Amino acid sequence: MYIHKVASQTSHGTIRPDLEERIACFVKDLNAMAARAKEPLRAGIGRKFLMNKEYGSVVTQLNADLHRAIQEFMMKGGAATEAAVEEILQSVQAGFSATRSEVKTTCAELSYEIAGVSERVYWTQMGVQELNQHTRTWSDQVTTSLYKIDVGLTGVSDDVRRVEAAALDQRLLLLPRAHARYDSQSRQDAHGCLKGTRKKVLEEIYDWINSEDPKSPPILWLCGLAGIGKSTIAHTIAEETDADGRLGASFFFARDQAGRRNPQLVYPTIASQLARLDLELKKLIVAAVERDHEIGTLVMKKQFEKLISEPLAAWRGARGTIIIVMDALDECSLDSGAEEILIRWATELPKIPVPLKVLITSRPEFHIRRKFQSLTLRSISRPYILHDIEKSVVKEDIEMFLRHRLNQIAEDNDIQTPWPGEAALGALVDKAGILFIFASTAVKFIQNGKRKDPEARLGLVLQDSASKGGSQFREIDALYTQVLRYALSVDKEEEEEDDDDDDEQDSMQEAFGTVLGAVILLRDPLSSRSLESLLSLNHGITQIALRHLHSVLIVPESVDGEIRLLHPSFRDFLTSPKRCPDPSLHVAPPENHARLAGGCLDVLLNQLKHDPCQVQNVWLDNAEIPDLPHRLEESVPSHLRYACRHLAFHLSQASSNNKRLADLVEAFCNSQFLMWIETLSLLGEADNAIMSLRAIQDWYKNVPNPLHETLELLHDANRMVMEFGRGIRRSSGHIYTSALPFSPPCRLKRHYRQALPSNYVIRGLPNFWSPDSYTIELPAAVRSITYSCDGSMIAVGTQDGGIFIFNGLTGADIITCKKAKEAIVSVTFTPDGTRVASIAGNKAIVWDAITGALLVTLEGHKTSIQSIAFASDGINAVTGSNDASFMLSVWNSLDGNLISNRRRPTWRDWWCSAIIGLSPDTLTIARGIEDGVELWDWESDRPLKRLTRETLGCCEKVVFLKDNLRLIARSEGKHAIYVWDYLAGTLLRTVVIYGEIYISPSGSQMARVCLTSGEVQIWDTETWSIARVLIKGKEGRLSQGLSRLSSLAFSPKDNSVAFSPRMKYIQVWEDGLSHSGSTNSLHDDEVEPQALAVSADGSLAVCSLSILGGKGTQLKVWDLVNGSPPRTINFRESFGFLTCSPDGRVFMSVKSLTGVGPYIVTIWERNDLQDIATWEFDSDPCQGACFSCDGNLLATAFGYTGVSARITVLATTSRNFLTPLNGRCRIGNSKPELAFRSGNTQIMCASDLECCIWDIKVGSCLFTFDMIKADAGRVLPHDCLSEQEHILVIESRCSGSPFRIARFSAFVKVEHLNVNQLAVVRVIDGQPVFLEVRDDTLWEFSQFTERPLGWIPISWRRAFDCGDMIWSGPALVFALQGGDIGVLDIESLRRDCTSIKRTRAQSYAQF
Repeated sequence: MYIHKVASQTSHGTIRPDLEERIACFVKDLNAMAARAKEPLRAGIGRKFLMNKEYGSVVTQLNADLHRAIQEFMMKGGAATEAAVEEILQSVQAGFSATRSEVKTTCAELSYEIAGVSERVYWTQMGVQELNQHTRTWSDQVTTSLYKIDVGLTGVSDDVRRVEAAALDQRLLLLPRAHARYDSQSRQDAHGCLKGTRKKVLEEIYDWINSEDPKSPPILWLCGLAGIGKSTIAHTIAEETDADGRLGASFFFARDQAGRRNPQLVYPTIASQLARLDLELKKLIVAAVERDHEIGTLVMKKQFEKLISEPLAAWRGARGTIIIVMDALDECSLDSGAEEILIRWATELPKIPVPLKVLITSRPEFHIRRKFQSLTLRSISRPYILHDIEKSVVKEDIEMFLRHRLNQIAEDNDIQTPWPGEAALGALVDKAGILFIFASTAVKFIQNGKRKDPEARLGLVLQDSASKGGSQFREIDALYTQVLRYALSVDKEEEEEDDDDDDEQDSMQEAFGTVLGAVILLRDPLSSRSLESLLSLNHGITQIALRHLHSVLIVPESVDGEIRLLHPSFRDFLTSPKRCPDPSLHVAPPENHARLAGGCLDVLLNQLKHDPCQVQNVWLDNAEIPDLPHRLEESVPSHLRYACRHLAFHLSQASSNNKRLADLVEAFCNSQFLMWIETLSLLGEADNAIMSLRAIQDWYKNVPNPLHETLELLHDANRMVMEFGRGIRRSSGHIYTSALPFSPPCRLKRHYRQALPSNYVIRGLPNFWSPDSYTIELPAAVRSITYSCDGSMIAVGTQDGGIFIFNGLTGADIITCKKAKEAIVSVTFTPDGTRVASIAGNKAIVWDAITGALLVTLEGHKTSIQSIAFASDGINAVTGSNDASFMLSVWNSLDGNLISNRRRPTWRDWWCSAIIGLSPDTLTIARGIEDGVELWDWESDRPLKRLTRETLGCCEKVVFLKDNLRLIARSEGKHAIYVWDYLAGTLLRTVVIYGEIYISPSGSQMARVCLTSGEVQIWDTETWSIARVLIKGKEGRLSQGLSRLSSLAFSPKDNSVAFSPRMKYIQVWEDGLSHSGSTNSLHDDEVEPQALAVSADGSLAVCSLSILGGKGTQLKVWDLVNGSPPRTINFRESFGFLTCSPDGRVFMSVKSLTGVGPYIVTIWERNDLQDIATWEFDSDPCQGACFSCDGNLLATAFGYTGVSARITVLATTSRNFLTPLNGRCRIGNSKPELAFRSGNTQIMCASDLECCIWDIKVGSCLFTFDMIKADAGRVLPHDCLSEQEHILVIESRCSGSPFRIARFSAFVKVEHLNVNQLAVVRVIDGQPVFLEVRDDTLWEFSQFTERPLGWIPISWRRAFDCGDMIWSGPALVFALQGGDIGVLDIESLRRDCTSIKRTRAQSYAQF
């Protein structure tokens, strides 16, 4: 029954709950009506005769009940739901109206017939046979009505499925995609093979598709030269398999279209097309999208897993092989992107249970050939080389194509067919060779001309004008030349007819060259309107200039359609002076790039504006801006987007001897810098700003007589986006709210000071940009760093087993690999940079450097692996360990198979043999031995020679230099470096250097890390002298983490250094860095903060500083009101505690000469820094102290954590001890907090164990509260002016339990606040407000509001992590490294951020 089908679909579908409930009720009613309708049919003949009137009323009642059920089904839904399915319900209602009408008619007829039967029975004796006949008629009519009800229900079921499918399609729109289908609008002029051509190729492809042989490879690589017809074949396969329902998806790459060249859009696009195959598969893909709405921005590995692998694995509706077509993979924008696509199919395709076959076409580019030659892809793919097909076969196809198309042209132009003759046709075929693009372009040229007949244009094509030489492209080059000359000649003839003005003709030829040069060199295609706006051309000139080039360009009739090349070989021809020697046709890249760069600068100067999307709130993240894509579409037109994205590229390709461009760059730097970076951030391309600024800076340096001011602006802007890039990626407003406020005093900040929304950074700014380019922050201590061979990536291994890969130029995150179980002691890239190997314990793991996927694990060593090196082919790898059985192992790094083990060394070499190195040519292995290095031949696995030195000792480092001549070995015990010519076996030099050393790849530089002072030096290895110092040394720094766990790496070109000095972050330096700020004194870098105190009114800050090297302590005092320089006092003693009086008039210090007592408590006068009172305490250290509101009393807590503290109250004016307090306050792991109350007559102490209140006059304890279950008891700041009652915060140990806030014994339960224990807190309007640093942002939390206040620099964040952040009055104060303090006007910052509020769920979702 259809009723049961509806019920089944309702129970197993994914429709909306309200609709599901309505359908269930409707089905229930219909089941009841069906049962009632069937009851008369089961009755006997006699009962049917006696009960005919009653059964008639049953039918009438059924009709009424059906009408009621339909009405209820239609009326129960909400207005929103009814609106969404209004059209479908109307159709359903129409169906049921017809059914009701039929039932009514049937009932009327039944009533009439039954009445007639009754009358005839009454008046006559009707035979049983006639009565039975009427009864059967009645029964048939009832059955027909029930069938119509079922038909109506079937319509409901279909309509429900249509509603469901439409809803899924709407949710699928969350997935970003490219217009890259074989039949998409962006390929409107594309077509498949002419019927009858390419038979052999197509037959072989279909044999591969239809093969059921399990050994048949699932990937076919169709490879061929440019113009040979790969895309046409791919289009044919996609079109024909789509027609028979086997096409799963197609993606046709295009270099000149941003979406179609973006590898990030490949898998979302394929997934959205796969969803068309089946409703159940669509549900699975939509479910993946709904689980993570950001899936379109994830790394490609995650996209493939979530959108393709997992849905296909769970899908049970496959009915045969599914075909996926990917054309022109070589036009993917990044080589690494194309490689990742291949790797992903190679690794994941065999795991997918659904039968899939993937057709991939490309030119034979090196990076693609290399991947297909790898073991992984070679085993599951089959290459098909188009240009290796017999030329005779290809020529037959080209001849058939030309004959067909030229005959069509002849018929359209009333030329007698067959046309042209066999001789002309043969000549055309000979010129085409094996390039279908020649045939296609020739036909378009012959067909599209307007001023000459096809026969004349054919003659032009057949002219013997091919360039001399043996180039395989000479015929297509000749054809392109004829097309261009023809277009110019026609333009000239038309101009001569319209106007004899020579200047007008010259201007048209100039416009032709301008437009064509721009179209050829554009990074992204533009429409006619956008191109004219970019280059300031007259409206319509683009269409006029290109009107005769339709045979080589796609020129839409609409001015908003994008102009594109028909084939990339046209660009190759025009930009090559060898292939296009005619100067009137050749597109000279420098001149045309200069014209495009000038257009970009003009557009940016005239059309950029602050807050282009009219958000009017600089504190919002980009992701929080409502409807951002639509706003950008409205406010940033295509030509302005293009100028923002590609200015730097065109400028870098132009000559620097261009005065107009130099003037435009200077004007741009003076006015539009920040708005340009802001727009790029909104477009999601903040990293583009980093790369673009470098390119502009490099270009402008070469300008004759560059302005010093512009150079400084470029430098400062570059440093700003590098240092604040993480925040700028997240929020365009970050430029104004954080980047500029926290920048050092520099020309950029002075020049754009009007752009600052508020100056809330009071002090603590550096005097100049940091010497390092940028800093990379990590969640755990760094153990290893390495660069990829091209310097584009940095791989980092951490102490907790994490592996991270960053952009080597910008520091942006690229990928995070799955954590290992042990610390990562070494990371190494393969030569091609596509994989990275990590060492953790006795395993080496090879990861995909693009996706982060674990590829293989090299297992077999019994003890820890010490080093790993890859062969130049990237396939074989050698590992070294201290195993008892073998030391060196050679592996296949693609499949993880062990190839061989090297022999066990002698016992004297035991601890050195794990140290290995591979020569650049991979012919020699070096391993450490006692007193030297042993060289082995890679192929024969035999030792070659030993390079020994009796004084060397055990070798701890072996490095081959890129010159393939020298080898450097480092002695572990002797601290000596030995340089050998390893081919000759001669020792070239010996240098004694203490500390950790790192050799650059070229061997021209060496880094030395001093383990006692932490100084990092760069040495010149030619002179073996210090070239520069990256980090100035500090005595005693070893205890702060600079040890042998520190790590350093040089980039391949030796122009940058990555170093981890503080364990949880990496600093990256680049050569040639300078600054425009003031010179910094290194003296303050010799001190580090010990304790910080700030007065409650925010007027006074005091910080004690430890002088490194055990040289004593400094006490610094800042007047935060007038901003005067700090005053300093030096002491021999160390300071353990500081606190200030609420009014900032005096402050207290606790110092000790020995650090274990006695302890001296001193009250200092603020103005002249004279001590006004002193007390001495014998043994226990100070755990806490506070002043009374008037500053006349001081309460101290002396004791030990984990035991208890004695509370003492001192009179600061009389220097007396007041009445001793009875008892002590128990303290656990955290220090207690003190506060006066009740007019300074009581003192309260709160710890993590208990809270106590004493009467100061009599010394008795008034109140004790046990807080044994708390993490910390905290007394919130006391408002002395309003005598606001203190609030005690008890932080529960139980995970997920709420904070409890108590006014002494009266507890008030407050919703859970996920606040760090280090958060600072104040009472505002009777409620606690917390400030803490999360990730890189300062957050405010209260019972009702949670919001970010702004980005915080890394040096300030370290102060929070150390507990050196205090909120007093309007100031938020940080104790910074180097002896300074950072001060924020927190009230101003909170006021500026009042428009931003988040729910807690939104806030927590970001962490």
